[in-house]
Amino acid sequence: MYNEYDVILIHNSQDKPVVCKLANALKERGLTVWLDEWELAPGCLWQEVLEEVIEKGHVRAVAVLVGSEGIGLWQKKGVESFVDLSVKRGLPIIPVLLPKAPSEIVLPLFLQNFSWVDFRKGLSKKNINRLIWGITGDRSGQTTATMPTDEQLSIVAKQMGVTGGAPLDLYKKIADKVGVTEAALGNFFEIMTQQAVPPEKLDHTLREIARRYNYLQANLTQAATESEDDQVIALKVRASQALDQGDFDQAENLLNNASELELSAAEKILEALNKTAERQFLAAAASKAEAGDLKMTQLAYAAAADYYGRATELVPAGSELVRANYLHQQAGALYDAGKYAEVEPPLKISLDIRERLLEPNDPTIGNSLNSLAGLYHAQGKYDQAETLYLRALKIAEIALGSEHPTLAASLNNLARLYQAQGKYAQAEPLYQRALKIAEKALGPEHPHTSTTLNNLAGLYVAQGKYHEAEPLFQRALKIREKAQGPEHPDTVQSLNNLAALYLNQREYAQAEPLFQRALKIREQAQGPEHPDTAGTLNNLDRV
Repeated sequence: MYNEYDVILIHNSQDKPVVCKLANALKERGLTVWLDEWELAPGCLWQEVLEEVIEKGHVRAVAVLVGSEGIGLWQKKGVESFVDLSVKRGLPIIPVLLPKAPSEIVLPLFLQNFSWVDFRKGLSKKNINRLIWGITGDRSGQTTATMPTDEQLSIVAKQMGVTGGAPLDLYKKIADKVGVTEAALGNFFEIMTQQAVPPEKLDHTLREIARRYNYLQANLTQAATESEDDQVIALKVRASQALDQGDFDQAENLLNNASELELSAAEKILEALNKTAERQFLAAAASKAEAGDLKMTQLAYAAAADYYGRATELVPAGSELVRANYLHQQAGALYDAGKYAEVEPPLKISLDIRERLLEPNDPTIGNSLNSLAGLYHAQGKYDQAETLYLRALKIAEIALGSEHPTLAASLNNLARLYQAQGKYAQAEPLYQRALKIAEKALGPEHPHTSTTLNNLAGLYVAQGKYHEAEPLFQRALKIREKAQGPEHPDTVQSLNNLAALYLNQREYAQAEPLFQRALKIREQAQGPEHPDTAGTLNNLDRV
């Protein structure tokens, strides 16, 4: 007569020590566990015993454990037939990745359609709860999304203009505002805390993470509809679900499995000289790039750059423009990671590909030129930057017309370069033209219009033209207060700009209230010890 078991643990004997630890952890949580060395009499065949246990309905779930040696040394056919029997009996099948499992692993086909539990970073309480949920169906032990601190919530709510309600209500409103699930939002706050994002940048960073997150979700949805492989579709659907649940590690693993599956298929097709191999390689590259998009969502820029680089290596010879796109993304991630010395090569290769394969005035070439020019500008290579900015400007005028917002951005880039070199006479008409385009294309009260106003005013200040700068700073402040809120970091910047202008003119009565208002906002948002707060306080002392 067999006992009743909550779960059967199927594993490779070489993983026995960690399997025993996991089994004991489950026993401590009140589960009954079938483990061969606990339940199997000497001389018995485990397949026969377990088949009888399952046939007689004495078990609730089956966990197939994959460790350092993968599944290759097991009697694979026996495991596969055993899993098939379990499925027929309606038992949950749970693949489990043990602590020493490979960092990139492709599960056997008969396990790929099941959601797994990942212990590769250790037997954490969170993932033990996840395994228990799979075994029992009881998710009460599952932790909800990690809530941010009340201070973080308050800062972000103010910056976003979200008001009213208890912290949980604010949390839900912020999730709705950026268009993500509450579980995903909790993960975003964890990421920002780990990356030490300063309070004044919480709103901007959160919106950027959400934008990249939603972009990734859209890509996964599109990829799932375009894929010809049902298993890849299932993996990408599950990756999307994992993102909604805030489980980014699971999403990354699923994308890696999709990439490896597509790459494996591509290699087999290539061996048979099948022309469809190119599509499979492109799909594998796209999955790597999507993993890069995921890392960008987590602000893990160096890891994202690595994924984009690996995507470029998978692109077949006939798809150079796709490779150019991944190289451009890799360069952007490297720049964000602060690896400036590594940014130029992928940018130059991407530009070279686009110049060879596209029409001379294609806007994509202009995008490459602007990116490379921006790098040279930051490195102080002004002559090289100017040549590229001028080329990008010409392309924008020809391809997009004289009133397109992209043209305004190119004009601003070139003007900032001239201003950095003290070439004020050359910078001014460019800023003025950019302002006219922004006002007409975006509207006189758009935040981008306020940026150009601020740039032009800063140019006038640099020349001592305070009376010309004043109305521009005032107008920029008014736009930002209305469009972004009275306590937004951009609004505070405008307050400081205008106050500093009055201070330079010794108009202390006008400067003081602006500095005081900026100081109050920064003390509340950033704290009294923050360098920006101290800077504003020093300015106020000069009044």
